[in-house]
Amino acid sequence: MQNRFVVGNARFTVISEGLIRMEYAKDGQFIDEKTLFAVNREHDGTPFETEDTGSVFTIRTARIVLTYDYGKNAGFTTETLRSEILRDGALYDVWFAGKKNTDNLGGTLPTLDAIPGSAAVKEGVVSRAGWYLFDNSGTPILKDQWIADRSEEHVIDWYLFSYGQDYPLALRQLAIVSGKMVMPRRSAFGSWYSRWHPYTADDFIGIVDEYDEHDFPLDILVMDMDWHWSKWRFVDKPNDPHKAKTGHGWGGGDMNWTGYSWCTDLIPDPDALLDEMKKRDILVTLNDHPADGIRECEDCYEEFMTALGYDPKAGINLPYSAGDKNYMKAFFEKGLQPIEDQGVDFWWLDWQQNSIYPTVSGMKNLLHLPWLNYLYYHNSRRGGKRGASYSRWGGIGDHKHPLYFSGDIHATWDALRFEIYFTSTAANAGCFYWAHDTGGFCGKRDPELYVRWVQFSMTTAALRLHSTGEELDRRPWKWGERECSAIRDMFHLRSQLMPYIYSTAYQAYTESKPLLRPLYYDYPNWEFAHACPEEYFFGDAFLCAPICAPGIGEDRHGERQVRLVGGEYYDFFTGEKITGDCITAVCPLETFPMYIKAGMPVPMQPYERRMTARTPETLIVKAYPASKACDNHFKLFEDDGISEKYMNGEGVITDLRYARDEDGVVTVSAAPMGSAYEGMPSKRTYRFELEATDTAVQIVSSSHPVTVEYDAARRCNTLTVAAADAWETVEVCVK
Repeated sequence: MQNRFVVGNARFTVISEGLIRMEYAKDGQFIDEKTLFAVNREHDGTPFETEDTGSVFTIRTARIVLTYDYGKNAGFTTETLRSEILRDGALYDVWFAGKKNTDNLGGTLPTLDAIPGSAAVKEGVVSRAGWYLFDNSGTPILKDQWIADRSEEHVIDWYLFSYGQDYPLALRQLAIVSGKMVMPRRSAFGSWYSRWHPYTADDFIGIVDEYDEHDFPLDILVMDMDWHWSKWRFVDKPNDPHKAKTGHGWGGGDMNWTGYSWCTDLIPDPDALLDEMKKRDILVTLNDHPADGIRECEDCYEEFMTALGYDPKAGINLPYSAGDKNYMKAFFEKGLQPIEDQGVDFWWLDWQQNSIYPTVSGMKNLLHLPWLNYLYYHNSRRGGKRGASYSRWGGIGDHKHPLYFSGDIHATWDALRFEIYFTSTAANAGCFYWAHDTGGFCGKRDPELYVRWVQFSMTTAALRLHSTGEELDRRPWKWGERECSAIRDMFHLRSQLMPYIYSTAYQAYTESKPLLRPLYYDYPNWEFAHACPEEYFFGDAFLCAPICAPGIGEDRHGERQVRLVGGEYYDFFTGEKITGDCITAVCPLETFPMYIKAGMPVPMQPYERRMTARTPETLIVKAYPASKACDNHFKLFEDDGISEKYMNGEGVITDLRYARDEDGVVTVSAAPMGSAYEGMPSKRTYRFELEATDTAVQIVSSSHPVTVEYDAARRCNTLTVAAADAWETVEVCVK
């Protein structure tokens, strides 16, 4: 279907019923190339009409009536270009060129570095006005997967989003034009340990041992800057020959953040260390500050310079040039990929150098961060692997390169409170996968704050610990017996919830629904949904309101007001049914307000110390009772966790069902379908846990042999269906 219409020096592209592109070019030459933001401008098939009177051009869809008065020969102005924003066929708002979006609900920030409390977030595409204008003007275009400046004659490149109060539609439209919210590798959702400290190889192995000994799961080990040679190692050893390995340090000084040569003082045999981590199912990421590039101090210098056609003996130090295709090709192939081939799984791009190198070399209007995120992510796709990146946020459109490092935040209660708001609101910009310095990177030691931060991080994209200094080492067993126990509970729960979290990430890919969602996504007309910035939905099943203030009394009970929306809820930790629209939640140090929707089947796994390493053979399906007849479903998604085959529809989707009829008979079932994948178990045991229930009196029917156990203390019926072929549908009806 024709969806591009040229009107004088303007062109309009209808992408969907709620998304129109508007271009203005002085020379009448328009741009079809992709940009970092826009990767698709084809029409999605929704109906629209156009009309041209000879002086006024009009586009009508179900959500927009756009008019352009080109007879005035004035370009895009307040008087010539305007749109009616429709909701259910009625006028909701009016947009015109130059109008400010004063009702924007906020987005996120590139980083939380050095923020002790709150800060103003940038805009997202979600607004109470029902529309958003994204300005892509002047940004580079992509030619042959590389950047190029666009013509200066192409002066306007706008995208008008219209969605009324259907905020999830705004994100679906973002996914149409800018690309789907791709899934991170399964491992990224696990437990990470990180600390800025000069650890030795033996230290790293010891850390993994300690995690196992103290009964904490661990999936990813982060090696911060001291994995490579750094100048501070030679303050007391000025004549050490290894000092030549340290380069000059970006911006002068002696920090020497950049490095691509293993520090053999600390890690004498990198291959052996990485092999040991692989044996233990631990993934490894290395810190990278690339601003100095590859200099003559690096082990890879000779091959790097030869690849670029230079004589290495000349000792030339080329400046880092992210805008040079040949330079970056050699940088990845000779600098980073050999280290990856040793067993490093992905890079932590810790780019902080915008104050020194704000824009990409040779480009007029491109910051380093979004471009480097693009490059690093695509480099990580070698060998058919799913892209893996860990970096700061590059702005709207960067959602295609997850996941994101929120920076070196201070350890304060105000910072935790802001981070909760910041993480859920980030969904408005398409940023679904923030991972944080849990507990705070720097600041004062506060064990209670640390516990509460872990409870929040348990629900985010990654349960990642990171800090600096001896006092803030985030290994939980260093924070007090009670605190360690409370933190362990959250780590175990994270491990158990992994099937739910990973399936919600698949839902984000297929439906553009965030892992953490502001309340107003589902309740846009409910005013309190806009007044609860530290409350959010955690996927389809949970409502969370983390404690973000010091507790009361010696027992440190956390207290906060919680608004309940969306039906019946149970306290996930106590099994208590929660009633009322607004409650005062009081929680001991060990728990926080986390409420599960009644009648929602939630997939879980038995505790695994490598929570992302494999698909569970035993699947737990937990549900709390619905008081009325219902028929609820949850789509469990499972695949190999590392490839991009899910983009082709490969993997297994299991329809989990919880239904209650008028007579009180509850039906729970699991129906798998799809395609087999590497690592898929051949048999599966299902364990349906029906919480907050009285003793089951009758198994009405069952597709397979089933045993029933009742835990009176928990008031939980556990229905265990014997191991069966993984493709078989199982169903149990119980009263």
